[in-house]
Amino acid sequence: MLEKELASPATFKIVCFHEPIYCSGGHSPRKDVRAVWESLFIKYGVNIVFQSHNHYYQRSNPINGIIYVISGGGGAPLYNPGYASFVNKSRKAYHYCVLDVNLSRKEMVFYAKDTDGNVFDSIVFHDCSLKVRISRLEDGLYIFNRKIAGMSSPVIIGKIDVVANVTGDASAIEFYVDGILKYNDTAQLYTWAWDEFAIGKHEIMVRAYGNGNTASDEMSVFIFNL
Repeated sequence: MLEKELASPATFKIVCFHEPIYCSGGHSPRKDVRAVWESLFIKYGVNIVFQSHNHYYQRSNPINGIIYVISGGGGAPLYNPGYASFVNKSRKAYHYCVLDVNLSRKEMVFYAKDTDGNVFDSIVFHDCSLKVRISRLEDGLYIFNRKIAGMSSPVIIGKIDVVANVTGDASAIEFYVDGILKYNDTAQLYTWAWDEFAIGKHEIMVRAYGNGNTASDEMSVFIFNL
């Protein structure tokens, strides 16, 4: 259900839940939930995640292109926020958050305000329609970088070039195998030559970054490369 909702073609994607997966101070982050959900947030280009449970305000730096906010200043006794390398701003204060969305300008402005209505933090999101697709591979049999027959899924013998087709303004493309970063490309014609020992089923993913946005695509392949 969550993946179905995140896969929608919405201009901006916002996620809200209670116990945080990124925080510093008070209750510890739910790393078990992070292990399951974070990859979906990245895959489908979530812009901002609102969390609670800790009674303070905290905003992260972009983590894999996503902003994480702790908003727990609604009236209960406050906690002391902590420090971590991913934290951009923290405040021990009663507060509330506002999102101002302008779809004609494809802009979303986030504000954090104290109980007197004073803005003490803000950030602007722009939609650059960033999209990425693995374009070199499709269902078929590949032998030493050449497709020679059709099949119901990608089967690779020998090395293969993985190509990322990007729409929008991208500053970098990352190539992953089974969640492990293999190559970072900052030049157009984004290509990575996968030529390493690999046997069996593996997950390939490409991830694009640009203007504070992320996009990704992934596929399963069977490879035999000695």
